[in-house]
Order: sequence, then C-alpha cells, then structure tokens
Amino acid sequence: MVKPYMEPTLDEWITFCENLTPYQNFALIGLLSSRPHPFLSILATSEIVTEENARLAEKWSQSRFRQLLLFYCDNYQKPKAKAAAALIDKADVIKSIIPLLVLTLAVPIGIAVAFLHWAFAQILDDWCQKYSRKKYNGKGKYLGNFPEKEITGFFDVTYLPPIIDLVEDPAAYPLEGCKIIIKVESETDGRIKVPTSKELKSIQLNFTYDKSNSFDFTDTQSNGRLRGSVDNVSHVAADGPNVLRFISSDMEAEPSKSP
Repeated sequence: MVKPYMEPTLDEWITFCENLTPYQNFALIGLLSSRPHPFLSILATSEIVTEENARLAEKWSQSRFRQLLLFYCDNYQKPKAKAAAALIDKADVIKSIIPLLVLTLAVPIGIAVAFLHWAFAQILDDWCQKYSRKKYNGKGKYLGNFPEKEITGFFDVTYLPPIIDLVEDPAAYPLEGCKIIIKVESETDGRIKVPTSKELKSIQLNFTYDKSNSFDFTDTQSNGRLRGSVDNVSHVAADGPNVLRFISSDMEAEPSKSP
C-alpha cells in the first residue's frame, strides 16, 4: 500500500534545508517550482542538484526573486534586525520569519525556507545595496504623439535596477558546474504632474503602445539625468486631478556632469 502524502511541517522543512548547501537550497527552489509536493524523507541531493532544476530556478527567479530579495533586505538586513538575529539560533529566526513571508508574498513554505537558508548563508549586504529601490524626483519634459508634443511637468519615479547575478556551486570548483543565472528586468514606476486636466486627457486619449512617448528630467538630489520611453499610462483619482502614472522598462540614469 502506497503511503499517503503528508505535507511537511515547518520544522521538517527547516531541518531538511539546514543540511543543504546554499547552492543546493537554491536548486531546491527550482525543483519545488515544478514539484511542489516531494517526499522529503526520500529526496536525495542528487535529485536536487541537476541541470533541469538549475534552469527551473532561473525561470522562477525572473518573476519571484526580486520580491523575496526586497522582503529580506527591507526586514532583515538593517543593523538592528541583524544584531537581534545574531543573538538567537538561525532556525528560530527563520521560523519567526516564514509566516509573514508566506502571508505577504503567497510563497509556498518549502520555497520560503529554502530561500531564507540560501539568503542567510549568502550574506546579501552587497546585493541589498546594489539592487535596492531608488527614488528620483524633479522637473522635466514628457514627449509624445499627442497634439501638444511636449509638456513640462514634475516627476516622481521609483526605480528597481536590473538584477544580473550568479548562484554558484563551490563543490564544482574549478569546473563550471550548474551555475544558476539570476536575471530580472528593471522596473520603473513613475508619476508626472502636468499643468492642467487638458494635458492629462490629451496624453491619455492619444497614447499608443509603441514607445512613442518618453520622459526626460533632472533629479533634484543627484542632479543626474533620467530618461526613457513609456510603456503605459493611467490616471488614478487618488493621486490627484492632474497626475498620471506611467511605466517604463528602459529608463536610463545618467550621473551628474557637475564637478
């Protein structure tokens, strides 16, 4: 008689993942993305570290990695949080984090536990700094295929830079091994306040999804130049009467040329 499947408990996931290397935990994420209900008691590391699971982990990373990285960096890479975590066992830290992570991001428990074991072992200070949110604001131009052609406005932009990094298996050194390439596209969430509702309606009514609209402004704090094409625009009443939201997938940030 085949033993019925029993979903592993949080303690069982923690015990299983703490016996894996960081690379194995990340490869496990790939496996769990396609096989969410494995029998942990018979799951061998040889089933986890495979070329297929490496590629599945890469595919998973494209849509979910940034969310988990930001959650980790925002909550557990701050000095106070790191100091508090250093005083208690890692398993207890992970056990306290998992419920919030699962509830906030709707992440399966197994993937959440594997990610956190990888994250704590990887020491992500550089990742958190390199891939953190960046905010810009300033005055500049919005250009496009609307009758006015060009409008001066005030910009607020939140930018998440592209993520390109590697998860490597030290056990394979000096050979290539099954490297996992984490690659996530940049995200730009912008707001522009235009002079009147006339310009707002003009942009919306004439907008086309062919990147014919663009923006170009100078950041108030850094004095750097921000520019890019616009993928989509929308008006949300709660933002204000003359405020448009926009999304860009190719924004460029040029550093200030001032000495």
